[in-house]
Amino acid sequence: MTTAIALIVLGGVLLFVGGEALVRGASGIALRSGLSPMVVGLTVVAFGTSCPELAVSLGAALDGHGDMAIGNVVGSNIVNIALVAALAALIKPIATDRDLIRIDGPVLIAVSVAVAVFVWLGEVTRTYGLVLLLLLVVYTVFRIKVARNPNTDEDTAPGSQSIWILLLLTIVGIAALAFGGSFLVDGALVFARNLGLSEAIIGLTLLALGTSLPEIATTIVASTRGSSDLALGNAIGSCIYNVLAVLAATAVISPIAVNGISPVDAAMVLVTAIGLWIIIYTGRTFTRLEGATLLALYFGYFAWLFIR
Repeated sequence: MTTAIALIVLGGVLLFVGGEALVRGASGIALRSGLSPMVVGLTVVAFGTSCPELAVSLGAALDGHGDMAIGNVVGSNIVNIALVAALAALIKPIATDRDLIRIDGPVLIAVSVAVAVFVWLGEVTRTYGLVLLLLLVVYTVFRIKVARNPNTDEDTAPGSQSIWILLLLTIVGIAALAFGGSFLVDGALVFARNLGLSEAIIGLTLLALGTSLPEIATTIVASTRGSSDLALGNAIGSCIYNVLAVLAATAVISPIAVNGISPVDAAMVLVTAIGLWIIIYTGRTFTRLEGATLLALYFGYFAWLFIR
């Protein structure tokens, strides 16, 4: 048990450090390219902070632990909305833009429906994975094209740093995430066996929280610095990339059999996604009260997992 805890802690630290380095490097490069903070959060930062989920889910699937792989994706999406986005709103209410309402919100709901369908089918095949990867390319290219800001240039972009430093941060971040993901999977497996918990529960809770550390760190830092729009974009974008990139790439390399994920877990993904879209659609602002409501929903779900 001591070894398992040590691996989990070491993996979590590497994921946190790697995610932070990757976010700083990748977002710096993106901002120098003239993208708005919201779009940086939805695309580059979201993809970067989803790398832990990719490392963990791929490693679990290759080792034959499909429930842990998809449980990590499902759990991370729930965490991203009901915990990460909720924290961002609690720190500072978030004003949302039109594109987030008419483009990214519906895409978030669509990928959440896809997760529910996969749970119902009981598998995520290579074909499904390839289709999702194709949709990922379409979404990313379209989103960047729609939101390109022609008034921002490389010299005036916020946070402008040497491109070599930004590239180094990105590379170091990716390496730390890869090792951290491996350690976290190994530790979680040992932990699960010692406690008698199912791999699906471990994926939905421990791995989901562990691999969401970069999103949580990014949200806290961004919100306290007044970039709450980047924080919300990161949360929504990470959910989209978890399905279109993480789940898809994992399924292409190693098809996933879905056994331990219940309809309640799939429903929770849908409820949080639809709930967040309704919040930003009706009020155009994500308030502290709405953030507290989502947070209470998450803690209720978390408690239900262990009662189950």
